[in-house]
Amino acid sequence: MDRGFEEELEKELYQEKKTTRPGRVKRVWGVKRKKPEDYELWQESLSVPERFFNLKKLFFILFSLFLISLGVFAFVVYYRSVFIRGVDLEIIGPLEVNPLDDYEYLIKINNNSLYLLREAKLEIVLKNGAFFEDEITESKVFNLGDIEPKFHQEIKLKLFFVGQPKQIAKIGANLIYFTEKKNQSFQTSKELGVSLKKEAISFQIFKPNRVFIGEPFMLSLKIINNTQKSFNLDLSWELPESLEIVSLTPLPTELTNWKIDKFEPNSPFEINAVLKFKTEPLNPVVNILPKINYGDREFSLNNVYLSFNAIKSPVTLKIEVDPPDEIVGLEKTIKYRLDWENKSSISLNNVSLKVYFNGPFDYESLKTDGYFSALENSLIWTAQNNPALYIVKPGSSGSVGFSLKTVDKYPEGLKNLTLSVRAILETESLPPEVQIYANKFSIEAENTKIILDTLKEIKEEF
Repeated sequence: MDRGFEEELEKELYQEKKTTRPGRVKRVWGVKRKKPEDYELWQESLSVPERFFNLKKLFFILFSLFLISLGVFAFVVYYRSVFIRGVDLEIIGPLEVNPLDDYEYLIKINNNSLYLLREAKLEIVLKNGAFFEDEITESKVFNLGDIEPKFHQEIKLKLFFVGQPKQIAKIGANLIYFTEKKNQSFQTSKELGVSLKKEAISFQIFKPNRVFIGEPFMLSLKIINNTQKSFNLDLSWELPESLEIVSLTPLPTELTNWKIDKFEPNSPFEINAVLKFKTEPLNPVVNILPKINYGDREFSLNNVYLSFNAIKSPVTLKIEVDPPDEIVGLEKTIKYRLDWENKSSISLNNVSLKVYFNGPFDYESLKTDGYFSALENSLIWTAQNNPALYIVKPGSSGSVGFSLKTVDKYPEGLKNLTLSVRAILETESLPPEVQIYANKFSIEAENTKIILDTLKEIKEEF
């Protein structure tokens, strides 16, 4: 291509053109050639609109107003809080206390200023375990009237405390007043922390380090009144679903709740319980919830959590059933097999095995090699009718079986009946792996079924 033509084309494309429109000259992006063989991108500055400067001024004015407002607010807060010098509060009283004991605290209002304090009010606020002796409220207001300059006034408070050991109760005092020359209120505050030495009650707990599933164990609690006052004690237990109560002494007022009226100092209250984990627990923890009632008020104390190491017993007992279904019909034969195994480190001597029946069984259909007691509706195996029970060596196992039928018809007026078979293995040999409260070792197993025969019910209706 002709070189002259290229130069004319570049001049036409890249030279600055003047516009006929009024106003500023607008420059655009383009390519500026430095040398015939070298090109680069370039940008010329864009013109800045005047309204940008207006926005900048507006922002500066608003920010200045914000700073002025903040300064005025800070000055007002400072002015109201510290301008009246010489006015202060004192809270005088013990810093460590015993639960439920009566204590007197003195609130001193000191007006060492030159001002008359008008319409003065003293507000007392109690928190975190501090209580008024004469009123059921968390705060009180005392109208003090006018307080002369260089004058001191005192307010006495009768308090008691309830809480956990080392808990810090709070006594707060707020003095609110006006002055003659300033048409605004002022406030002076003071707070005192009081430490509790101990809780109102304490527990002595006796329980095994570990327990075995299916094996009863003893839990003993002794509750002690640590105060110098008598009060009503309410004690509740929350048990995991797999934990069964075998016996309780003394008997609870209702379910697992004891109510002790006038629980006196130095008179411990004891609870002895025999418990048993029926199955492996998900959360083997017993939660004890104590409450005390004192002065027409109820106070919840710190919960006590008793955890147990529940493991499988070194001696196992299982019930195998045919058919395995939970629902069985009328006049149906059920076969049972009891399996045991000694996983402990010692031999079990003179083992006995008992089975207790509960429900509408047809006992005339019973087939077994055990001894049947009609008086107890039970089957019994001992070394006399099963020599394998004389000595059950470590690692050995065995089984016995029996069968019987359900009744052929429902008792009058009754349907959907429950059948229960409960087996108990006992021996006087105590494996060293277990910790039990009795002088013999026992383990239980149970199976339940429901009699439900739809076909029979239809026939009876017709």
